[in-house]
Amino acid sequence: MLMVDRPKALGQLCAPAADAGPRVLSVLEPAECDEGQLYRCGEGAVVSCAQHAIIGRCAQGCATEGADIGDDVTVDREGAFAILCSR
Repeated sequence: MLMVDRPKALGQLCAPAADAGPRVLSVLEPAECDEGQLYRCGEGAVVSCAQHAIIGRCAQGCATEGADIGDDVTVDREGAFAILCSR
């Protein structure tokens, strides 16, 4: 389960403005995860734990540094970007 700080929650959960720009820039680099993580975000990079790779870099950094989405949640790559990247 991902917890978002209360002051950031409303902005993070709402759709971004049309002129907000990209949430993520696509890249693929080797990366590591802890057990039980599906995706994680650190230093602006979103990691797919199944692929053991950085799958994108958040244009405005992570919503919460070190946040992760556990493997008990069903979410696709785009959902992970929407949850983990700042808007």
